[in-house]
Amino acid sequence: MEILAPQEAETSANIFSNSILAKLNTDGTPMDFNQIRYFLALAETLNFTRAAEQCYVSQPALTQAIKRLEAELDGDLVVRDGRYTELTELGKSLRGHFQQIDQTRHLVRSTAKAITSGEVAELNIGLMCTIGPGVLSRMLDAFRMEHPMISIVLHDVKPSSIADLLLSGALDGAFCARHGPPHPQLQYANLFEEAMVIAFPSNHAFSERDYVPLNDVTEQNYIDRLHCEFREEVNELIFPH
Repeated sequence: MEILAPQEAETSANIFSNSILAKLNTDGTPMDFNQIRYFLALAETLNFTRAAEQCYVSQPALTQAIKRLEAELDGDLVVRDGRYTELTELGKSLRGHFQQIDQTRHLVRSTAKAITSGEVAELNIGLMCTIGPGVLSRMLDAFRMEHPMISIVLHDVKPSSIADLLLSGALDGAFCARHGPPHPQLQYANLFEEAMVIAFPSNHAFSERDYVPLNDVTEQNYIDRLHCEFREEVNELIFPH
């Protein structure tokens, strides 16, 4: 999937999962994803027999795979006491990371299959630069996980051109902070709201106030974003004619 947008820093979960992958390869042998799949089935059922049936393998094969995984991680993942099975603290801690690895494995396989079979669809989405990447990146990431067969390409667009690009078919959709008068051939949906605020140093005179009139802002030096889509509106509010 191609997303032409600022990428967030790698999360601790991803870093930890990557460290698990590295650990499983330190002995030079190929990593066995079945070990992770078997462990997840065992973590769900807490029963070796049912976990083996769920994975369509024999119980001895599943047991040996779990033991090899524990040996590679230098720690027990489950406690075995007769018919009683329970995850250890290590097993509980790693379960979520193993689930992430397994989900990524499925995503890679389904995406590869879609690409080789020509089933991948592409969505061209317009995006105003004023919209912050924080909320939007999480939305797109959730969409990517749910629809791995759809490739999203983001395009930096100006508000004045969005309607024409949508009507011409150049864009399939657009995220915008404003769109002017509603166009009868377009559909609109509110996704979230963002406040416009004034930032100033903690030792500024404004820090003593709960409310700052716009007239007081006109007397202050400030950083002007020349390419902000809201520059004209902000200047009209702060410096009315």
